[in-house]
Amino acid sequence: MPDWPAAVMAIVLFTAADPETAVAPARQIIAQLDPDLPIFGVRTMAAQLQHSLWKRRAYSWLFAAFAAVAIVLAAAGIYGVISFGVSRRTREIGIRMALGARPSQVLRTVLASGMTVAGIGAVAGLIASQFTARLLQSLLFGVSAHDVAAYAAVVAGVAAIGFLTNYIPARRASRVDPANALRFER
Repeated sequence: MPDWPAAVMAIVLFTAADPETAVAPARQIIAQLDPDLPIFGVRTMAAQLQHSLWKRRAYSWLFAAFAAVAIVLAAAGIYGVISFGVSRRTREIGIRMALGARPSQVLRTVLASGMTVAGIGAVAGLIASQFTARLLQSLLFGVSAHDVAAYAAVVAGVAAIGFLTNYIPARRASRVDPANALRFER
């Protein structure tokens, strides 16, 4: 196999002084060795590191954008389902309130049913994430695929979003006027 010359060569300089001050003397030394040798791509190690990580950063921002869209869609879906369920149960809620149920009891009942669904979804997500963790391990940097703090943060976020999207329909249900609800026709 022939010994072909390298198409690109890199020279790394280590200096205690400002790296920019070492560029001109290095160019002079290289020009003395070979005046036809082109010198390009001169940058500090910090700049080189930034340049080498741009693709990972782009993927991270892309995944973050997709995650934000997924969170918004999930929140809208939870809100829509709970709101539809409350509107379907308006008559039942009105009867409960006419029989003496306090608004706080109605609020708690609707929140409990909605948070049960959100809790089941969180548990199903945790189980699914354990199966996919090995596949994602190579994409993670600085965090383990089984990081308890990351899982706790995600579950807390899901619980907060679930609570907020359930609270609005639950509060609306707790303010139902029993007389109007009983007159309500489908």
